Amino acid sequence: MLDSNLPPHPLGSFKRGRFRRKDGPPSCRGGHTRLTPGGHVLEYAPDHPRASKIGYVAQHRLVMERVLGRFLRPTEIVHHRNRVPEDNRCGNLELHSRSSHRKTHLSEDGVPNEAPLTEDEVRVALEGRTTAQAAELLGVHHQTLRNRFDHLLKKRKSPGGSYPPELVEQVRDLASNPRVGTRLAARTLGTTAWRLRQICHQHGIAWVAAPAGRPSRRG
Repeated sequence: MLDSNLPPHPLGSFKRGRFRRKDGPPSCRGGHTRLTPGGHVLEYAPDHPRASKIGYVAQHRLVMERVLGRFLRPTEIVHHRNRVPEDNRCGNLELHSRSSHRKTHLSEDGVPNEAPLTEDEVRVALEGRTTAQAAELLGVHHQTLRNRFDHLLKKRKSPGGSYPPELVEQVRDLASNPRVGTRLAARTLGTTAWRLRQICHQHGIAWVAAPAGRPSRRG
């Protein structure tokens, strides 16, 4: 849900790349939109300075930027008044600092620092993002994710250490599928193309029918 009379976004309309599908949620700038399992709308806006690695921005932040006529600061959180995350009408959105956002959830939920997050919502937010970036997208402190969803967070590999065997096997399976490219594989595994190249190089995995730029040609 969006207002039809919003002022223009500081970046203007989206003019290239993945445009919105007719059956998708309404678009704020004209880019492709999709819903997270938690109901938030993500919009394809790779020209945005705070887009994820795969080019998406939370739509409620884009709407607030249109209302304010400026980019939001990383510490600014957009809150849905009616607790319906898909409802991005400007009258349903409030701008908060991190501390005031936590206080709002405390007064509404009666549970301190416990914004209503699900594992699926956190898993989607972590796709192509660091823990800090995912926390910003979800409107919580990064320590909240570490306290409540530590099992979903990617652990850094120690220098010279090996990758988890289950991850290596997943990469090996994806590499053997000629229909799967490295970008899709990276999104599927929640990692980066650079990490895929490192795993392929370390374990001698050749990407099937890989064009230039994929692991088997650069390892």
